[in-house]
Amino acid sequence: MWDHELDVIYTEDPRFDVPFCRNQSGVDADICFEATTYCNVACANCFSESLPSRPGQHLPLQSIVDHLTSSRSGLLRACITGGEPLMHPDIKGILELPSRYCDVGFVLTTNGTIQPSLDVAMAHHGWLVCVSIHGTREAHNEYERHDTHGLAVARLCNLSEQGATTHIYAVLHRKFRTEDLEFLLQLRERCGARMLRLIVPRPYGRHESVNPVESRVAVAPYLSKQCVLVCESSGSPFVDVRGERRTSH
Repeated sequence: MWDHELDVIYTEDPRFDVPFCRNQSGVDADICFEATTYCNVACANCFSESLPSRPGQHLPLQSIVDHLTSSRSGLLRACITGGEPLMHPDIKGILELPSRYCDVGFVLTTNGTIQPSLDVAMAHHGWLVCVSIHGTREAHNEYERHDTHGLAVARLCNLSEQGATTHIYAVLHRKFRTEDLEFLLQLRERCGARMLRLIVPRPYGRHESVNPVESRVAVAPYLSKQCVLVCESSGSPFVDVRGERRTSH
């Protein structure tokens, strides 16, 4: 059962009972946008293969708006990812989208290291902000190949203090151990994050495989009533940085 389709979600949010199955409807329930391929870190596993030294591309804000408008019927959620979305030149316009599409939930995934002045706007417009933190300082910094752990942790706490709904996203990686999971569970409680999601690397982009046995050993003691296993692909539409729409993994 433990393969690349498995994510583990730890949550005590009573509203999150079982995974929402997006494949029981003929309309799109959610859509994901690769807003940019620019990034300021170099994670071991990256969908877009973003690197600080690599020239990138931005998805125009109008393209996001056009796709949102065309998918409006039945759309429940829109996710903004990258690269690092906060490097997008029109990020302020992107952050206003939840106020324009009030019946859609908006999710932004960030490494939490840049543009802290935008936290107030993210909270004001009702974003769910997912901050990537990949374990303890040593494990996280080795995974991102930059000394960013302290910035990400502080950002998570500040976003919660500003009133934003927050989640923690952690990719299981070669240095991830039980102590990293323990740290993240304590951090979730301390900073008021609603959910901790452990993500098994998918085989695309800049991919660093993870030992499934080691991952299971690290996580297994915590598999209890506080977690939910999500064992299927979403099949959700994915709009890449060129504006091309396809089905996500």
